[in-house]
Amino acid sequence: MNERPGLRRPRRDFGFLPPFGSGGQYDPAFNSWTATSTAGAPTGRYGHTAVWTGTKMIVWGGTDGISNLNTGGQYSILSLYVKN
Repeated sequence: MNERPGLRRPRRDFGFLPPFGSGGQYDPAFNSWTATSTAGAPTGRYGHTAVWTGTKMIVWGGTDGISNLNTGGQYSILSLYVKN
């Protein structure tokens, strides 16, 4: 297969690590992380899609290591909530 230098195919095997079901909020002013609440958060996953809109982080899809997930959630930095 001819691939351009610097491009790699996505890795499909995620090893044997279970997905995390936690999150954090980064504060660049203090170069520190603060744990976010997991109340109402979607199940832990990897291989998902995540998009930052400027005010929300939206996470969708991925896998829990057993099944492909067709669920997601959003985290709003303005109101500090997680909504499925």
